[in-house]
Amino acid sequence: MFKPETYQLKLLSSVDKQIGAYAKDKNAERLHQIRVLIKKIKAVDSLRSFASKKKQGGVKLKPLYKSAGKIREIQILLKLVQALPGFPKKIKEQLKINLKAEQKYFLEKLPKFSKQIKKVHNELSVNGTRLGLKIIKKYFTLETQKAQLAFKLKQREAMHAFRKELKNSLYVYDALPKKTQKLIPLKTNEIVNLQEKLGDWHDAYSAIFYLSKLKPQVNIQGHLLKLKRQEKAQFISLQKMQMPKL
Repeated sequence: MFKPETYQLKLLSSVDKQIGAYAKDKNAERLHQIRVLIKKIKAVDSLRSFASKKKQGGVKLKPLYKSAGKIREIQILLKLVQALPGFPKKIKEQLKINLKAEQKYFLEKLPKFSKQIKKVHNELSVNGTRLGLKIIKKYFTLETQKAQLAFKLKQREAMHAFRKELKNSLYVYDALPKKTQKLIPLKTNEIVNLQEKLGDWHDAYSAIFYLSKLKPQVNIQGHLLKLKRQEKAQFISLQKMQMPKL
């Protein structure tokens, strides 16, 4: 039997520790870890929702997730533009200013984020769900079907949805006891490899979206065109793939 709330409480404790540590050392990797931990909590929420036929979890961790995400997005973008020869220094400096502003906001909101974590902790503590193999297998069957449907559409937003479905399945699978994992036919190695390709494409896709919203004082159209060509080549490569057997 799998006890989802027990697992989620452990993750929530890790989120709280990462927030406390980030307040002290400002280590950017902690923000990535916070987002991954919240994604895992949300993934297990989806299993609980499926089992109970009622929506489980909520939006209490969403502000924390989004704030950390904005910082992460700019960090990834900075890494991408650093690799573009001749990318305007003014834009890089503007991105760094935006990054500092988001980091400042995140630190200011830490007390509020901590209160939200405590509320979620209290909610999870009063629940004691126990899930058996049968319902877990049904969940993975549904998730596989949803992933296949998204992949078949061969569109950018659908590909992003496909990526999220893969992550969701992998996070729930990792949450399960080892004995249960052995009885779930999920090809984790294939999913991890596919995730890397999808992640590289999505970084370029997100960078184009972010840069397109900027109103820079210098022309970056040439650099945007290079990024668009890169993203297009990556997306075409994904489209040509056969749907992997999960």
